[in-house]
Amino acid sequence: MAGKLLSTKRLDAAARLYTFCRVVDDIVDESTDKQNARLALAKIRQSLLLNAPLYPDTDDILGLISEWDIPVDALQSLVCGVAMDLDKVEIADERALIRYSYYVAGTVGEMMCPILGSKQGGEKFAIDLGIAMQMTNIARDVLEDAQMGRRYLPATWVNNLSASQIAEETPENRAIISEAVRRLLALADSYYSSATLGLRYLPFRSRIAIAVALAVYREIGHLIQEKNHNIYAGRAIVPRLRKYRTAIKMLSGFFTWSSDCPANHDSRLHAPLDFSGDNRYGKKQV
Repeated sequence: MAGKLLSTKRLDAAARLYTFCRVVDDIVDESTDKQNARLALAKIRQSLLLNAPLYPDTDDILGLISEWDIPVDALQSLVCGVAMDLDKVEIADERALIRYSYYVAGTVGEMMCPILGSKQGGEKFAIDLGIAMQMTNIARDVLEDAQMGRRYLPATWVNNLSASQIAEETPENRAIISEAVRRLLALADSYYSSATLGLRYLPFRSRIAIAVALAVYREIGHLIQEKNHNIYAGRAIVPRLRKYRTAIKMLSGFFTWSSDCPANHDSRLHAPLDFSGDNRYGKKQV
């Protein structure tokens, strides 16, 4: 829906990037052999490092890197982040949650910056949008993930309930998980708010498209809230009409987020990422 608001050239590039991300994700989610999956991801990382198509499906992403100046370190971080799901997934605390969300989704925001035509300074806000969207994903998919043996809700938020315990609905579990999901969505909102400030770094057409994407995705969280954060009440899916209403509402407030003045980024949002060092965005290397 948001993509239709982009130029054909930018939408095509975004689709190509998404295709690569999907390939990497499927290696983990669809593999029946974790060792083979690890080897495949290592080969992809090597392809990126050497700028050589050493693994199927890397030819196009290498071309995209060249055409759009996609940050290779963000791609490497994405692959490392997705590989985390090959281990037992039991997020320890809020810091680990934010770091995971950065590696698997904040990196995508970072990579989208050149495709969308972002001005310098917009990268941190784009990272925040990726983190926010990933947290929304986690809130939406708590039960589905638990049934796959994965628990992304921090242990410190859920009294260390295991994935199998979360998958079993009991009054006590429902209360604990509902509070954790409420807390997760509140945290996601802080990143959505930051991302909204960052829209000003985008050219007009990209700004409109990402504003719609932000608002519609954030609406998933609002739908979950309306269900009292009950993960056992069915997967939250925003109906098409509500998507359009949400998009219109967001665009009607255009002048409240359309300033071209630089925005100050809240450094506290990235404190859990241990940003340090001398690389482009101060990211600690994986």
